[in-house]
Amino acid sequence: MPLSIAPGPPDGRAVCSAAMMISVSKIVQLAAGEDAAAWRDALAQPGWASAATVLKEDRGSWVRRANLLGRDVVVKCRELNTIGRRFKHAIGMGHGAKHWRGAERLMRAGIATGRLLALMRMEVGGKRCEVLVLEFVEGKTLLEVLDEVARGVGPGVREQHAIARAVGQTIAAMDEACCHNRDLKPSNLIVAPADHGGAKIAVIDCVGVRRCEDTHANLTALTIEPIGCGCPPRRALWLSVLAFLYGNRTRSREFRLCVHEIMLASIWSVEHAVQQHGDPRPRISPLSNDK
Repeated sequence: MPLSIAPGPPDGRAVCSAAMMISVSKIVQLAAGEDAAAWRDALAQPGWASAATVLKEDRGSWVRRANLLGRDVVVKCRELNTIGRRFKHAIGMGHGAKHWRGAERLMRAGIATGRLLALMRMEVGGKRCEVLVLEFVEGKTLLEVLDEVARGVGPGVREQHAIARAVGQTIAAMDEACCHNRDLKPSNLIVAPADHGGAKIAVIDCVGVRRCEDTHANLTALTIEPIGCGCPPRRALWLSVLAFLYGNRTRSREFRLCVHEIMLASIWSVEHAVQQHGDPRPRISPLSNDK
């Protein structure tokens, strides 16, 4: 059945028309317990796209939230429209495959992320695409929380510090697992309530996850985006992040005695990296109020 997914109207809804065919040409990876045939059929149906919410659309790729097989999911589609993209996909180095491996690495480290469901190669309107399906993670992005705080409508100070400690805990867990995420932007982190009344962080973009420890780069990535969006975190919140990151981990007695100096050095290092970065403003703002 012909199906077109076009950029949505101002309310962010996808639009269908009789112009584009969608079909699954290959299941590249499938999570345990998932039914390949069911996912093929679900994605070939025209109804899901008409009800999908556009989360992102840019340069031959889009991200939509949809209800498929009775589940709240995110569908990430990236056109294989260049030789480089097709080659990387063929050798398992496409965005979808990198996300899959990165998410598995984070889950092994105990870091929350959207549950992987299926990775496929699809034909969308005659164009070859790589499509990743994963469960939707409920909550606001850390960038949205920082924006609310900057506008005076965000959570209270106690909750802000709970979120900051959760961010520090996430970075600490990544360090312990020798993980680095070059794209650890606040817009890629979801803030959700924790069982004990605090907060927890989920990573929703795992393409940039690598096997190496780089605390400095993780902290810098967290800083640049909110500065560019006009909602930089307060210094007190940064200290809460660093206090958990450096002070609450098992270290030598000598290390614990110089935590304060290490925190100050870390802040200076990040500030220097931000100054060297250039214009921090994102090309497309992730904040809905700026779209």
